[in-house]
Amino acid sequence: MNRTTGRRAGCLALPILCLLSVLSGTAASETRSTYGALTPAPETLRACTLPDMTPGKVQLETDCRYTEPVVISSDNVLLDCRGGTITGMHRRGITIRPGLKNITIRDCRLDDTGGILIEGQTPSDDAAARDDARANSSQGVVLDHLTITKSYMTGVFVDHYVVGATIRNSIVADGHHVGIYLEHGSQKNVVSGNLIRNIKKVGPYPPEVAGFGIGIAVEADTTLTGNVVEGAPKFGLMLGWGPYMRNIAASQNVVRDCGTGIAVTVVDGAGAAVITNNIVQGSQQGAINGYRWLEKATGELNNVSEFDNLTVHGNQIAA
Repeated sequence: MNRTTGRRAGCLALPILCLLSVLSGTAASETRSTYGALTPAPETLRACTLPDMTPGKVQLETDCRYTEPVVISSDNVLLDCRGGTITGMHRRGITIRPGLKNITIRDCRLDDTGGILIEGQTPSDDAAARDDARANSSQGVVLDHLTITKSYMTGVFVDHYVVGATIRNSIVADGHHVGIYLEHGSQKNVVSGNLIRNIKKVGPYPPEVAGFGIGIAVEADTTLTGNVVEGAPKFGLMLGWGPYMRNIAASQNVVRDCGTGIAVTVVDGAGAAVITNNIVQGSQQGAINGYRWLEKATGELNNVSEFDNLTVHGNQIAA
């Protein structure tokens, strides 16, 4: 078995091996084709106009620079950027309007934009309204093989009551605020195989809620697996906020050189989280710690959690 074949076999058996290879210089060329935009970037770009975002397959041109925002307002759209670049705007680079079904965005580059927003619903505060909001929010949105750089806002923001979003195989780097953020009203989401790097602790407006400098933040009904986060100065992974946490599974992630590696809420009323088989290296304020809002409230939780709603074991902690 040659070296390339062996590496691919390892990826099929243990996806985390692929992500570990991202961190080695020898894997740089493979990283470009495995995570982020699939189509190689051309040496020069020409100015182009966006096509209409109509149902069906919409394609952008690889050698084009698009300086107007993409807004998707119809069901059943597959946007294949073919490596094209959306750039140079102080607004969201791609917005998916509420209530849409069967939306896929793939092989795109977003540089110097406000990132991607999957819009949700904001219902009144009662159970029936919340159920209705979920039934009428976007469902099954897939973001695949995207490269998002220098975003002045959150790289990917999943709003309230979005259901079944999948964010995979993407790179978010050198941006502000948060790499990927999913609001607590959303559910049945998957965040897998992404590389989040160098998220800055400053933003374009005063920090709100948990603040800036977070790699991936999720609050409810989400699986986090096989992601690499490095250089997030506040939290690598933020699991829950106050009592707004339920049903989170974080496994086989690599978290390097962050402030706190994994921060999980321990406020009374928070729901369940499972934190297992992650690698946390080089954290400056702690590897896996409980927080009450912004106050660090526990020591290290790996294998010693005193909270019945938390399962924290099998994680590898290194200086």
